[in-house]
Amino acid sequence: MGWVRKISSSIDVISKLTGILSAFLMGAIAFVVSYEVLMRYVFRAPTGWTIEFVPFLILWGGFIGASLTLKEDRHIRVDLLIRHLSPKARSIMHVITGGIGLLFCSVLFVEGLKMSMQTKELGTVTSGTLVIPIFIPQLCIPVGAALLFLQFLKRFGQDIDSLRRGGIKNEEEGQPL
Repeated sequence: MGWVRKISSSIDVISKLTGILSAFLMGAIAFVVSYEVLMRYVFRAPTGWTIEFVPFLILWGGFIGASLTLKEDRHIRVDLLIRHLSPKARSIMHVITGGIGLLFCSVLFVEGLKMSMQTKELGTVTSGTLVIPIFIPQLCIPVGAALLFLQFLKRFGQDIDSLRRGGIKNEEEGQPL
């Protein structure tokens, strides 16, 4: 599939960049939590904003990092059945699960965007010391779903290509079967 090769490297670059951003956010979480521990237990002056801010960083880091996790094939899976299948049957399973992944990401994107926009229209904000519009942390859902959709799309194309070759692994694409 020619279109897969054309967009594959672009999708991988996007996944890599968002993976770096996700790692940066995880580092920020460690810094903010350490800062809170220091302020609370050493200086006896706890901050009010860290307990509110850290979950938003966790959400954004997790959602935008998911596409790199898929690219590197590090998502959790139960392969008890899959590893006993023939290469062709494995390719068929990858195509089916890839299609389900694309569908799931599409629904998650649409519904996440609806939720975020509805929250924006309502003007809902956090109730703690930080007054953050709730739609900002909620946007991690459609953004993460779109990034994951792109990676699923790339893999789906590779899986279709592999199936056409009889389930044989394409070493260039590194697609495990």
